[in-house]
Amino acid sequence: MVSVSNLSAIPVATGKSVLKTMVAIFKEEADVPRVLGESEAFIAYTLKNRRAIRLICRANNERGAFRLHESPVHDLRFVNFHSNVAASASSSDFYVWVAVFERGGAGQRAGEDKSASAEGRLTVKPYFKLVDKVVINTFHFFINPTSSMPDLLMLYGKTAAVLESSKLISEYSTSMLEAKLSTTSRELRQLPQESSLRSICTTFSGSWLAFTSEATRVMACTLRNTTTPAWSGCEGDEIVQLSFVGSNAAAAGDSATAPAADPSSALLAVSSKIKVCLWKLTGVAEPALQRTFTFGRIVTMLTSRNAMAIFNDDGQVARVQLCSENDFDTTVYNMGCAVRPTSVCYHESTRFATVLVDAVKELDLYQLATNTNTPNASSPISAPAKEATAAAAAPGARSNVTPFVDPSIISTGIPFRPAQSSHAAAAPIPASASVAAISANPMATTAVYNNARSALQNATLPQSLDGLVASAVYQGDEALRRTIEGLLNVVKNITQILQLTPDQLMRDHQQLILLALEAQMTELQQAVSTSAAAAPAAPAAAAVNSRHSQAFNSYALAKLLAPVASEIATGVTRGVRDTLRAELDTAVSAAFNSNIRANQKEVLRRRLEEVLQETPRMLGENAVKWIDAYVERELSESLARMNASMSALEEQNRKLQAALTQIVNSGAIQEVEAMRAELVELRAAIRSGEGITNNGAAAGAGTAATPSPQTVIEMAEKYIKEGRISQGLSYVVMAQNARCCVQLLDRLSEDDVASVVSDTETSEATWVKLIMQMCEQEATETPDELEKVASFLFDVLSEHDEVIAKKTAKAQQVRSDVRHLIARARGKIDRSEGRRVLKNLEKSIQ
Repeated sequence: MVSVSNLSAIPVATGKSVLKTMVAIFKEEADVPRVLGESEAFIAYTLKNRRAIRLICRANNERGAFRLHESPVHDLRFVNFHSNVAASASSSDFYVWVAVFERGGAGQRAGEDKSASAEGRLTVKPYFKLVDKVVINTFHFFINPTSSMPDLLMLYGKTAAVLESSKLISEYSTSMLEAKLSTTSRELRQLPQESSLRSICTTFSGSWLAFTSEATRVMACTLRNTTTPAWSGCEGDEIVQLSFVGSNAAAAGDSATAPAADPSSALLAVSSKIKVCLWKLTGVAEPALQRTFTFGRIVTMLTSRNAMAIFNDDGQVARVQLCSENDFDTTVYNMGCAVRPTSVCYHESTRFATVLVDAVKELDLYQLATNTNTPNASSPISAPAKEATAAAAAPGARSNVTPFVDPSIISTGIPFRPAQSSHAAAAPIPASASVAAISANPMATTAVYNNARSALQNATLPQSLDGLVASAVYQGDEALRRTIEGLLNVVKNITQILQLTPDQLMRDHQQLILLALEAQMTELQQAVSTSAAAAPAAPAAAAVNSRHSQAFNSYALAKLLAPVASEIATGVTRGVRDTLRAELDTAVSAAFNSNIRANQKEVLRRRLEEVLQETPRMLGENAVKWIDAYVERELSESLARMNASMSALEEQNRKLQAALTQIVNSGAIQEVEAMRAELVELRAAIRSGEGITNNGAAAGAGTAATPSPQTVIEMAEKYIKEGRISQGLSYVVMAQNARCCVQLLDRLSEDDVASVVSDTETSEATWVKLIMQMCEQEATETPDELEKVASFLFDVLSEHDEVIAKKTAKAQQVRSDVRHLIARARGKIDRSEGRRVLKNLEKSIQ
């Protein structure tokens, strides 16, 4: 019987098990969930209109955008976590592109988001586009074993096909290619029903391919054997996600310690809203159900390496790490908010796991501690006996190990900090803890932690470059953690000693008082006995009464001084404790900063040495390649021009010979000789005519006519096509003809309009004049022109919000003109798309 594991019974991880960072903050809420994608170098997400994709470089926060889609994007995916190549699909087009951070070079203007800085800029270069009028509902990359390049599994219509994207990428040179499914893909198999946006597909190590054929059935096959039958993946429930466990490690080679992919078998996780089923595929027998997981109401399930993350609608995520086919470890984390299926990414690394989540108003990056040595970090379940006791297991003590924070993951200036939603219940206090240790103010420990975190995020310190640097920083962090643990043990011992000090002082003081009273009583007895022997009875009685009075006074004084002595002892104890705590805080902070700086300097020094050793070879190879390419290109162009010139010269020579023969045969030579005499007579008249012509030309130059609107539009379009967008916009604005601006917008292509919108060299004054002229009543004549102008103004104001952000007269005038345009267009535009554009434009100026 297949075992069922209830992950909801596992206690939630405590301590600093979940850390959260804000990657981006959005001004407005999106109508539909954003589509997310991430890699080691970039974070990608769709903007509000979902037609543009925003990219953020993790290393330096450089931003870029991909704006070639004409309809909302519904799927976005990188090849793997270590690749910069990605694909995006919408209902009208499908692109495969690459994100590149170029240093000092020009890139594709359609993908630029801001002007190039002195260091470089992020550009997006499209490799190819599908020209077929089909909707790619879902797709997934896999590494082709024969070429070691990424190919695509995609579903469209009733077809599951493999697109040879590796061949198209290898043919790319400088311009985007256009691909057709008939020539660049091969059909895998036909589906029994039409695929839709709810269809799912996944791949494993370039060998296994899996996809949904119906809402409740799954097909899994290989590139060689494509006739395997479908089966019910979740026992009749609707499938919401499926993914191979171990696909990233096998396909991308994430780590040398990751389990090697077995091409003859694979583990496929299929998720519904109720449970997750883990199937084993062998290719020689029917799929075997290994185990079933339940976790409340499931939202989605994602895998990375040999682990899978299951998200439920209670804001929790269960991380299940497969150690073998029958053994796995499970940890439950509290994220504080529920995720949405298309708006979450999950990646498993060596020391931690990350979850990228769209939180509607912001984009958050969660870091999950996965250190197996941390107490209460995971709840291993490897047998039915452990499953029976998992629900009754009590959480252990709070972990002292702080999860390592990789600086390469931080993509904003906001430091990592524990999320408000991730504070778990405090661990039970050990019975051996002293009263002073329990009642001590925890501000010192919090200050040490905050100083450590701020030191890690200090922008003045050297920043990590790659995995080697991150590993060295992690080793330094571990050494420092052990040092801090030793110091904390010393503090604990001193605290216990100080806690016992007031009681010890009180007992010693009481013993001294008793000893003093005993000495006084002994002295009194000796004095009484001596006086009784030497003096009369009456004087002896008086002396005894006097000594009794002195003893009573001494005892009363001791009783009065006892509380004062106790307060003095308590004050001295607290002073010593505070002094030691302040000294330890300073020592820990200094040791932390010194250790971090020393480790980073050493790692950077080794890295620089390696780079300097490799630089001459790399420069030489690049120079040779560049020179060869340059020579080949120049020679080919020169030879082509020479051949064209020779052909033209031969043609002209042939025509001249034929004309010369005709002239000789026609007797034109005699006519020319006869005309020489007439030419001599006309030379004087010709000279005088040239003088008159020059004078007329000079006079006409001073009164040159104003260029026609057609000339203005053609010149502005020429400037924009050549990439001089600022000059073209300034030229058409100077014409003071509002109709010219709208006609120019009609003549430009969508790529040219995208380049105009994303241009950063155009001045703010030019944008203001252009917007005001387009808002004039005589600028537009038809509802289509009004709708196109409104869409263009919305893109411009979204990209250049500084035009209306300032509180100046010009900004107020621009808002007023746009409002008049919106009011005038509402009575003429009947289409729902046009009304939505007007609504978005009105929101942008508020």
